Amino acid sequence: MKRWWILAIALLAGLSQPIAGQTSRPELRFRADGTFRIVQLTDLHLAQDHWSNFMVWDNLQNILETQDPDLLVLTGDLIYSAPAGRIFGELLDSLDRTGLPYALIFGNHDRQFDLGGEALLALARQRPRCLTGDVPELSGEGTYLLPVLDGDKTKAALWFFDSGDTSPFSRKEVPEYDYDYVRSDRIAWYGQTSAALAQEAGAPVPGYAFLHIPFPEYKEIKEYTGTWREPVCCPHVNSGLFCKMLERGDVRAVFCGHDHDNDWCGSLYGITLAYGRYSGGKAEYNNLEPNGARVIVLEDFGRRFSTWLSLSDGTELYR
Repeated sequence: MKRWWILAIALLAGLSQPIAGQTSRPELRFRADGTFRIVQLTDLHLAQDHWSNFMVWDNLQNILETQDPDLLVLTGDLIYSAPAGRIFGELLDSLDRTGLPYALIFGNHDRQFDLGGEALLALARQRPRCLTGDVPELSGEGTYLLPVLDGDKTKAALWFFDSGDTSPFSRKEVPEYDYDYVRSDRIAWYGQTSAALAQEAGAPVPGYAFLHIPFPEYKEIKEYTGTWREPVCCPHVNSGLFCKMLERGDVRAVFCGHDHDNDWCGSLYGITLAYGRYSGGKAEYNNLEPNGARVIVLEDFGRRFSTWLSLSDGTELYR
């Protein structure tokens, strides 16, 4: 526990240190008008030499031309075949060429091919504009925090949670479709790190969370904006992440991927629960066309936010 507190205090000073031989990673900072623009891409499902991969690159190009993001966030299921190293490397090359900082988390499919999560994380961490982090003491790969700064103060916290792949408590004949959950050690880390941020700032720091697999509370949404065409495919085990967010009182919104035919956004107990827009090609199912992305704009130095969908044909929805 003490080691987590030490890490939390270190995070208040900025991002984790670069690996040997790298230049410093970029810092995330609010613009002078108090805004910070995030684009969420999710479920790219890039497959080796698949004819529809071009749809991913066209979507990314549209985002760059129309949305002026400060950060790209990729919320899992990025690759969908072997060789994982080659496909993931091509994606990282494309992200590097944007010149923007980017952060990613892994989905339930990313680790199912010929590279595990540790190897994929190591490849990502080699890239100087990739801000993907990891807390080594925690289970899984890629649970971390990114601060958004104004001067030397953390004004907003971006939380990234590894939601795993297959539940260890599977009760289905095909375990691959019994989805994992955010483990208790990751939730405890969030609670303690959130408390450390609040102690430093004198108040809870506004937070925005990203994960791949939605948690069970997504099923409780009654009123929403957007499209809901498939059930919420969440774990049957509820590990309490949403409850911890309520207790901490800092997270304003949670953004997930995973369910390709959902792109809706609703609210539960004052926390926005939202899906991204399917961003991939035709390597996996998708009935929401064209593909696109979710735009998230932090406003008033993170105290408020707005969000909408940007489609690859240039259309914007729910703005």
